[in-house]
Amino acid sequence: MGKTKTISDSLAKRKAKEWLENNGFTDVKPAKNESCDLLGKKNGKTFYIEIKYSSKEKGVFFGTAMLTEMFQKWSSRGKL
Repeated sequence: MGKTKTISDSLAKRKAKEWLENNGFTDVKPAKNESCDLLGKKNGKTFYIEIKYSSKEKGVFFGTAMLTEMFQKWSSRGKL
């Protein structure tokens, strides 16, 4: 019988929060009512962070920035 694929990204969010804090981000917290997963501050700016998770066990893993959702949100601001 094969392994069950993990769907929850809570571990990825916890690890991303740790990494952000270890790399100078402050006030890192879940993004409530936003189009992203985490909010964090660095150098006086607020960052909106989207977390992507994969449960695959082998292969090359990489970081990515997903700008499409945020671009749509910001470009439609004030037009609704």
